[in-house]
Amino acid sequence: MIESLLAFKKYSQDAAYRAAYQGLLDFLRDTAREWAREYPDWTIKPLYQGKFTISFIALVSPRLADHGLKALLVFRYDCFRFQAWLTG
Repeated sequence: MIESLLAFKKYSQDAAYRAAYQGLLDFLRDTAREWAREYPDWTIKPLYQGKFTISFIALVSPRLADHGLKALLVFRYDCFRFQAWLTG
């Protein structure tokens, strides 16, 4: 556990690492704002930052809401990629 914490401390103090992480979160926030402008009748949920597992934004169209569903734009840290999810 101590080794993991020390590694985390090292990376969290690295300016490039912090900038990259902030850039990812800014991208998701900007995408949410753009979708809110593009689809004013949809509900755009706030960014979920996660705990270095996933970060995501959720959007709900009126039709998805009728079925209790949400569409998510998810960034998965374990495989370092974006995915589109449909969830209820």
